Formats: sequence, C-alpha cells, structure tokens
Amino acid sequence: MKLRAFKALIPVLTTAWVLAAVVPVQAFDTMAEIAGSRVEYQLSSEPLNELSGNLAFVAPDGRHITTRNAGSRKTGVIRTAHKIKGKVITSLGGRYLFALSDDGWISKFDLAFAQLVAKIRVGQKSSNIAISAEGKWLLAGNLKPHTLVVLDTRNLRPFKIIATSDGKGKSSAVRAVYASPARQAFIVALKDLPQIWELSWDPEAAPVYGSFVHSFRVGHVEGVVVEDQPFARRRLDLKINLHDLILDPAGAEVIGRVSGSAASVVYNLDARRKVADLNFKDTPHFGAGRIWQIDERVLLAVPHLDQPMVTIIDSENWKTVRQIKTAGPGYFLPQGISDKDLRFRILSGPAKSTIQMIGKRSLEITGTNNPSAVNSLASGIPAAVPLVDGLIIHAD
Repeated sequence: MKLRAFKALIPVLTTAWVLAAVVPVQAFDTMAEIAGSRVEYQLSSEPLNELSGNLAFVAPDGRHITTRNAGSRKTGVIRTAHKIKGKVITSLGGRYLFALSDDGWISKFDLAFAQLVAKIRVGQKSSNIAISAEGKWLLAGNLKPHTLVVLDTRNLRPFKIIATSDGKGKSSAVRAVYASPARQAFIVALKDLPQIWELSWDPEAAPVYGSFVHSFRVGHVEGVVVEDQPFARRRLDLKINLHDLILDPAGAEVIGRVSGSAASVVYNLDARRKVADLNFKDTPHFGAGRIWQIDERVLLAVPHLDQPMVTIIDSENWKTVRQIKTAGPGYFLPQGISDKDLRFRILSGPAKSTIQMIGKRSLEITGTNNPSAVNSLASGIPAAVPLVDGLIIHAD
C-alpha cells in the first residue's frame, strides 16, 4: 500500500524538481527585482496606541513584536512576516520600526497601529541595516549578492544599489554597515576586501575624485569626479580586514578587531591611516561596547567575549585606564546620553540576565539588578508572546 502511494507521488515529485531547476532564483541585484518584491499594507482606521511613548519587545522566535504604550498601557502584538535578524532600528520620532531578516527582507512596522506597513527584499542573504541621522535613508548590507541597497524610509522604496567591488574585478560581501551622524555618512565594513567605505547621505558633500588630484584647496580642486553625492564610495584602503567595529561619536576614528585574531586597531577616517594599536590579552567585543564623554575625556568601554571583564580606554592616547571585573561576559544596553551609569547585561553564567550599573565618572560598579527585577520591566505584556529576557528595544 505504501509502495503504491510512493509510486503515485513520483510524477508529482519529478514535476516539482523540473520546475525548481527551470525557474531561476532571483539575484536581487537590480532595481527592478528589488522594487518588484515590495509589498505595502493598508493600515486600520484607528491607531491602537498613541503616537509616542511606545515600548517595543521582540519575541525569542523573532516572529512577533509586542508593543505597549507607556501612557494608555495598551498592548498589541505584531506578527512579523519574516524572522527578525539582529538589532531592529527605530525612526527618528520613534513611531516606526525597521527590521531585517536573514534572507534579505526588510519590514517597516507602525508601533502606533501595531501593524506591518510595508516590506521589501533587498538581497538573498543580508548582514544588517543602518539608518541616517535625520531618518530619511536606510542602508542594507548584503552577504549575497555583493551589494549595498539604499532605501527611502518614508515608503521603503529602493533609491540606489551600490556594488561592493574594488573596481578591479574582485567583489566582497558586506560584513556590517554603521551610521555616523557626526560625518553625515554610513560606514561600511567589507568582508573580503581590506577596505572601509564611507558613504555620505549629504547631497551637498564633496564628490569623490579619482586617484590624481592637483589640489584639495577650496576652489582649486582639479581632478576627475568618479562618483557624485549622495552615497559616493569613499574608500579607505587598509592592509588588513576589520570587523566588530565601533565608531567614535566625533566621527574621526573607527575602532575594530583584525579578522582572525584578537589584534585591534584604530583608524582615522580623515588622516586615512592607522593611528593606534590596542593591546588585549584576549578577544574584545567592540560592537557590544560604549563610548561617552566625561569633561574633556572621551572613554571607550569594551567587554571581553569570553571573560567577565570590561576594559576602559582613554581615546586621547588609546591607553587602558581601568579594568572592571563583572559578574560574567556580557554587553552594554542602549541608553540616553544624560544617564550617569552604563547598563551592562550578563549573557552567561550563574548571574545570567543580571544588569550591572557602571558609573561613567567613577568607572566602578554602582549597582546590580537581578533577573527578577529586570523581567518586571515586561509586566503587562501578553504571556503568549515570550520576550528576550524582557529586553526593551525602544522607549521614548
């Protein structure tokens, strides 16, 4: 009986295999393919929440977002069309939320209506997204194809596709993209090329010239314009591949780890050269770190990947000024500029989910919140939608 049923399925399976072989897989490397994937959804007539004061939580399965309004205390659940990858990004006013999936879908959610607004596919496999300081542009980096895609955040329509190649026949996957408000530019880390790119979102920024320029003095520039703004590729050639970057808030330096090692370096984007080596005995995690200013000092706090330790570095001379022993390896949570303490969340070990407070001025642990206190942040959220340790990813 089972054999007859299997034989009956053979023609169906054969047809499916032939169709799969004949139908080409979309590369999503053209404007037509990307624009053609865009889907827009109709909002309900009445908002669920007020336009501000919304909290947003992502469920562990990456397929649900729970919203809660701080004023009305109303809650809503948004089912995501695609599993969320990495960090989500909020619009300037906090009403909209942008999320990326591993297979290249970018979704835009309206937290006031607790609804999916639009979605678009920008690649076959993507790394992450970043948003410009004024909230107008969204940049997506792709692992496949080797491209960057610029989107208009207002309608999630594609504006530009940028090939990530060296112009000599070699291309690269995008390791990560970052936003630098001070430079009015996106910073791009490439996986397969020893380069960092700067893409200005300012249409009035200077164009990118070729290798020969007679003079860079204002009014005396003589050279061949390679690319016009915005989003012209300004390349910083390195001798190494960098990843796990963190950006100086002033926009001058980028700090990162050399791929395949614990060696870490600082590059100046204006001088276009390496300005410091950072010495760590084990592996630092710059992407989970924080930079802040106290008086005239700009300090960098760097967690260690496998050690219960945070290293504090002074950016004036790039020397270590303090090492703080923590309850376990972890990362820093988002916070406001005016906050007096950094919030450090423990990722593993007996103290997992504990949040330790580190004074920005004292450089010492000033307090500890245990997991039960942390989870109380999530009170009132429907139990049917479990949270990632009750982590708030946005709060006005």
